[in-house]
Amino acid sequence: MKLYRVGRWCYERGIPIVPKFAYYLIRFLYHSVIPMSIEIGEGTILGYFGIVLHERCRIGKNVVIAHQTTIGGRSGRNAVPVIEDNCFIGPGAKVLGPIRIGAGSLVGANAVVINDVPPRSVVAGVPARVIRSDINIEDDYSVEELWTSRQ
Repeated sequence: MKLYRVGRWCYERGIPIVPKFAYYLIRFLYHSVIPMSIEIGEGTILGYFGIVLHERCRIGKNVVIAHQTTIGGRSGRNAVPVIEDNCFIGPGAKVLGPIRIGAGSLVGANAVVINDVPPRSVVAGVPARVIRSDINIEDDYSVEELWTSRQ
C-alpha cells in the first residue's frame, strides 16, 4: 500500500513519472493492476497477488481485499463498483458493474457480485446472493483477524 500511496500522492499533484513507475512496479512485484486514479481509503489492506481494480472504482476505509480479486466494470455499462467502509472481499471474488457494496459487508470467496449488497450483509455464490444480513464485523472480528484467518 505504501507504493500505491506514494504514486497516488504524486498523481494528485500532477507529477508525471512517479505514478506511472509505481503502477508498473506494482504490476511487476505483485502481479496486480492498481491504477493511481483509484480512491482507496485509509486502513485498507490489499492481498498479496492478482488484484485487478478498475481505474474509476472507489474503495472506502478499513477494507480488506484478498488475493485474486477483480473489482471492475461490466460490458455496456459506464459505472463501476463502490466499496464502502469496513468491508471484506474474499479471495477470488469478482465485483462487477455499477454496484455498491454496503458498509460492513462480507463477500465470500469466489463470489461473483453483480447486484448491490446491503450494508452489514454476507453474500456468496455465483451470482452472489445475500445469505445473512444484519451482521456486525466489529463485534465478531477485527479487520486484521479477518485477513489473517483467511491466509
